[in-house]
Amino acid sequence: TVRVLFSFIRRQAQTLFDRKLENVSHFLLRLTFIR
Repeated sequence: TVRVLFSFIRRQAQTLFDRKLENVSHFLLRLTFIR
């Protein structure tokens, strides 16, 4: 069960990281468009 929990936490962290990366890319795109 520990392994399952670990994999679940890793998946959650990965999705969170992807979301943050998406937000950052959107922000950078907006900055480049403003300039």
